[in-house]
Amino acid sequence: WKFPCKDRERKLYAAQFFGGKNLFSIRLKLRLNYPFKLVRMKIHEYQAKELFRQVGIPVPRGVVVRSIAEAERVAAELPGPNYVVKAQIHAGGRGKGGGVKVTRTLDEMKTQVQKMLGMNLITHQTGPEGKKVETLLIEEGLDIANEFYLAVVLDRASSKVAIMASR
Repeated sequence: WKFPCKDRERKLYAAQFFGGKNLFSIRLKLRLNYPFKLVRMKIHEYQAKELFRQVGIPVPRGVVVRSIAEAERVAAELPGPNYVVKAQIHAGGRGKGGGVKVTRTLDEMKTQVQKMLGMNLITHQTGPEGKKVETLLIEEGLDIANEFYLAVVLDRASSKVAIMASR
């Protein structure tokens, strides 16, 4: 996490995680004590999850791999036999485009890694040219009771932040 100015005081307060029956809330407060230039920030899923992990927000265990040999070592680091293999590109719709696969065995996971590494992933956000997959996130498979989607995006038409959530 880098800021444009290193010489001024800056603090990151990532506060509390509240668990609820059907609702959760994450409160992140970034306090900058200086004017700063807005820069475009693109981070991968594994980088965002590491930020969450650093402030105590629970996330599934995962390992980043860039080769088949690295993927074979994942078996020792993650409990199996279920794994989720996720392509790490800067685009939404990875699941629909074939960039997220749930596997039930170690051999199935290795097969998916072989298929995904180097593939050209085409989604609605990449356009017809797609993006080459060079990095994968392999996560432990979990039993999911409820799944939620939460996004904070800039509404360019109104120049305001929009928060979207769905079940």
